Amino acid sequence: MISKSLRPRFKSKQMKYKILSTLVILCVISSKLHAQTISRSVIPTNGGYYAGSSIQVSYTLGETFTKTLSQGNIILTQGFQQPDTLVPITLHLTCFIQGYYLWNGEMQAVLMNQGVSNDPTVTDTMEVQILQATPPYAVVQSTPALLHTNGTLSCKLNPSLFGHAYYIGLQHRTAVETWSANPVWLNGNTSYNFSSAASQAYGDNQIDVSGDGSVFALYTGDNIKDGNVDLNDLGAIEFDNNNFAYGYYATDISGDGNVDLYDLLLPEDNITNFVYSTHP
Repeated sequence: MISKSLRPRFKSKQMKYKILSTLVILCVISSKLHAQTISRSVIPTNGGYYAGSSIQVSYTLGETFTKTLSQGNIILTQGFQQPDTLVPITLHLTCFIQGYYLWNGEMQAVLMNQGVSNDPTVTDTMEVQILQATPPYAVVQSTPALLHTNGTLSCKLNPSLFGHAYYIGLQHRTAVETWSANPVWLNGNTSYNFSSAASQAYGDNQIDVSGDGSVFALYTGDNIKDGNVDLNDLGAIEFDNNNFAYGYYATDISGDGNVDLYDLLLPEDNITNFVYSTHP
């Protein structure tokens, strides 16, 4: 039987044994289930050491020392639950559409003219495609975006595309499909200006709409979306013109809200010049 004088010491030993057992179990679990290879360490706040006739125990009470690693918009912190979502990539583009262009870097407010929107700063919707940089050049993401009258457009991309290069493809209901000249590296905020030069598009497939080489635009007139500006497109415009069409029509090449004889002019020029979509 343990004497009363020895009971506190015996209880102290029991507590230290329990602490030791717990620490051993935690160390085994930690060695099996580590998710990152950063070496572990502890900031001690308290601890102690005990030596008996047949046992030695040292223990430390403290806080886990953490380390944060970051690259771009991706942040990982050792020892903490990681977020289940990452910040999307923001892609900023500048582009113009030949038929909608007015002057001085401005386009028609087409959706307002066609009775779809009341926003005078919006031209039309476009589809932005992100395509693989190598064959088969598959689409990895496609997202709609609003093209503004000043040629600016912004959209969000999947964060998994961060740090990789892709072609940027532009799809529009009246314009010829146009790709970036080369694959573009995507980071947290990525900008690409199609309008600064014809060479910003694959195959130099743009036209100078400013007259002085300051603004280039996507060719217009492929309103049946077969990749070419041809007689089929012209026939569709003539049909809608004969039926006095107005409103949201792809055959409204000028974007003024009506399909009329003026909408035939640019497609006729582009047919003469054998305009078609150019991409890998």
